[in-house]
Amino acid sequence: MLRNVLRELPAARPTGRPPDVDGPRLAACVEAAVAYYRHHSAGVAEEAPYRVLKGALREFEGDLVWKFHGFQGDRVRHLRMGFYKGETFSEDPEIERDVLPLVDLMDEVRPDAVTVALDPEGSGPDTHYKVLQAVAAAVEHHRQRHPGRDLRIFGYRNVWFRFHLAEASHLVPVTAGDFAHLNDAFQACFLSQKRAEFPSPYYVGPFSHVAQHVQAEQLVELRRVLGPESLVQHPDLARSAGLILVKEFKVDDFKLWCRKLRAGVESV
Repeated sequence: MLRNVLRELPAARPTGRPPDVDGPRLAACVEAAVAYYRHHSAGVAEEAPYRVLKGALREFEGDLVWKFHGFQGDRVRHLRMGFYKGETFSEDPEIERDVLPLVDLMDEVRPDAVTVALDPEGSGPDTHYKVLQAVAAAVEHHRQRHPGRDLRIFGYRNVWFRFHLAEASHLVPVTAGDFAHLNDAFQACFLSQKRAEFPSPYYVGPFSHVAQHVQAEQLVELRRVLGPESLVQHPDLARSAGLILVKEFKVDDFKLWCRKLRAGVESV
C-alpha cells in the first residue's frame, strides 16, 4: 500500500496542482509507517518503500533549510548518490553512478568554489567520507574538462570530528545571535533529526547545540593560544561567542589531501 501511494505522490499535474491521493488510504499508510518505525532499529536498512519515504523527507528538510537562508528551490539539486542505501556501512562511490552526475552539475554551474565535509572515515556517518571521495574525483574530472579554471575548495567539519587550530586556514568568529539563528534553523527545518539516531557521546540534545558547544570551545582555544592581550588586539574575538574553522585548498592540494586520507584508511 505504501509503495503505491509513494508512486502516485511525485506525479504532479501539468497545472501545478498536487496529485489527487485517496485520503483514507494515505492515512492508513501513515499508520503503517508509524507502526513500522516503532519496531525498527536505528542503523538497520529500511525496506525499499520506507527508504524512499525517508529520502523524500530528508530532501524536503534540506530544501527547507536552504529556503530558510533565502535560496530558491530551483537552486538546490538532490543528486541521490547510488552508494547511499541507508545501511550502517555504505558502498564505495562509483564513477558512472556517483561521480559523473557531480561533474555534469559542475559543468552546468561553473562554480568558483566548492564546499565539502572533511570528515575522515570512522569519525561519524560513513556517508560523509564517501561523499568527500566522490567530490574529490568530480573536482579532478572537472579540471580535466576545464584546465584553465581556478577552483577553490573549502572544507568544513561536522559535529563528529573537529579541526585542530593548526589545520584550519580560516577562522570565522560567530556571535550569540548567530547561535540563535543556527538553533532556529535546525529546530524549524530538521524535524526528523531533533532526536538523532546516533547522538553525540558528548551531549544529549539537538546537533545545533553540539555545534554551538564545539564552536565555543574553539574560541576558548584560540584565546588561549593568542594570550591575554588577544581581546584588546582583536576586538572581533571580544564580541564573539564562538569560532568556526575552515580549511581552504587549491585543487592539487585537495587531491593530495584526499589521497593521503584514503591511503590511511586502506592501510588499516
